[in-house]
Amino acid sequence: MSLSITPDRKIASAWLHYRHVNQAERYESVQMAAEGSGYGAEIPAAYTVSDYPLQYYFELRENARSAWLHPGLGADLLQQPYFVLRRA
Repeated sequence: MSLSITPDRKIASAWLHYRHVNQAERYESVQMAAEGSGYGAEIPAAYTVSDYPLQYYFELRENARSAWLHPGLGADLLQQPYFVLRRA
């Protein structure tokens, strides 16, 4: 997974949270590594061997008092707060 960051944002850390689309599972988390103008992380290949699609979101922190999720719920609180990967 990779995430591009606009040059005007100063990110102190980025985390990738992921799980199967299965409400009985907890999210797995991995800290993302800085890569050029963004961040990157990998979901282990063995984890992707599942009948369930994967859902994921990013946690971004500027400092100890400023953090947010991407994609988040949006201003109207109606958006899907995660991305979904389905098998092709």
